[in-house]
Amino acid sequence: MSTPFDLKILTPEGTAFNGKANSFQTVTQLGAIGIYANMVPTVALIQPCISKVEEDGKFTEYVIVGGLLNVKPEGTSVFSDYCVEKSKVDVAAIKNQISDLDSQIRGAKSDSAKISFETKKKLLEQIVDIVAK
Repeated sequence: MSTPFDLKILTPEGTAFNGKANSFQTVTQLGAIGIYANMVPTVALIQPCISKVEEDGKFTEYVIVGGLLNVKPEGTSVFSDYCVEKSKVDVAAIKNQISDLDSQIRGAKSDSAKISFETKKKLLEQIVDIVAK
């Protein structure tokens, strides 16, 4: 088993993960990457994907929609637009939210409201696409 390192996954809504990990596997613009303790400092953009956190030999999958990976000697941080454990994603509820947003987009009274609804809809569609793969 590999040496544990500090891993934080942060989103605008709060902390998705904060603890010791043996590995973190994700997808960057350049392809798949595995993060382990004592790695060379790295900064990369994370693509929308299923990422895996390994703790004591157990893997937990996370749906991540974009973000920044920052590997430093003192630990690794991920700053993501959205991150939640895959097992907690309710695709049916998200599809209902998308449908509701379609109505809100059509009824938007301002361009800024419409853009806000469209942005949220795009995020939700990405989540559904990631989970469906």
